[in-house]
Amino acid sequence: MESLLHDPDIVQDFVTEATERLDRIADWALEAEQGGHEALKELRRELHTLKGAAGFLGFDRFSELCHVLEEFLLKVAGDTGSADSFDAVHDACDLLREWVELVETCCHSGRDLPEDTRSEGVRARLAG
Repeated sequence: MESLLHDPDIVQDFVTEATERLDRIADWALEAEQGGHEALKELRRELHTLKGAAGFLGFDRFSELCHVLEEFLLKVAGDTGSADSFDAVHDACDLLREWVELVETCCHSGRDLPEDTRSEGVRARLAG
């Protein structure tokens, strides 16, 4: 599927939604880190929705990282409170935020997204 990167209206809608969801994801992650099982469910729900939006728009690397993060959270569901686990979650969320900014910048400048050079390290940490 072709990315909709150069459609300013669609990209702005995505940026707005993704930013709001990532804010909620950060809050849920902090609560889940403290052992909140309901927060973990909400965290996965937000990621799942964000993954779908990114996939629909053809932002594959974004969608794929959301998927890896979602799968990771399923694995650690019974082990909330692990600081190492949630460090990887926070790092993945930081990378997703950077990608939102990059999508917006590339859209406004007419450039394509550059190659991904950072997600492999985050993915490896999530794969454990």
